Amino acid sequence: MKKALVLFTSALLCATMTAATYFASPEGGGNGSSINSPTTFSSGLKLLKNPGDTLYLLSGQYDLG
Repeated sequence: MKKALVLFTSALLCATMTAATYFASPEGGGNGSSINSPTTFSSGLKLLKNPGDTLYLLSGQYDLG
């Protein structure tokens, strides 16, 4: 039982360590890797590839047409 718990915990930690954080803004023109270099909303969605990846939307009006 202990061995299974250790393996499960290790797998869970590995899965969360691969998660990435991205940033988007209405006027984004960067690569989305930091709050100082946000990408656009649609480009930010394309960056989400792994479970746990997060896209933070910075303040502003997002006109999705």
